[in-house]
Amino acid sequence: MFLRYEELMEDSVNNLKRLAEFVGRPFSVEEEGGGVVEEIVKVSSFEYLKNLEVNKVGEIQFTKMKFKKHAFFRRGVVGDSKRCLTPEMIERLDRLNDRMTCSSSSGP
Repeated sequence: MFLRYEELMEDSVNNLKRLAEFVGRPFSVEEEGGGVVEEIVKVSSFEYLKNLEVNKVGEIQFTKMKFKKHAFFRRGVVGDSKRCLTPEMIERLDRLNDRMTCSSSSGP
């Protein structure tokens, strides 16, 4: 299953339901009716996660390099990849995604 960030942002609730079904853990009627899906969308949103103290303060070490935790969060805006990737990189990722989407005949 492939989901683009744009798709997730456009319809987070329905894409989360699709993802849950894809991994074999669909939401129950009670969970959907009780707002569980919407709550998961809320607590996994970019804004929510970005503002957690644990993600703003401190560093993480990978081998010999250290990274500030806040560096793992960009702006969380659709289309922001154009600031970080060259047009060639974006085109290559789009081609890869198109190829993978076309070759995947199973799944929702």
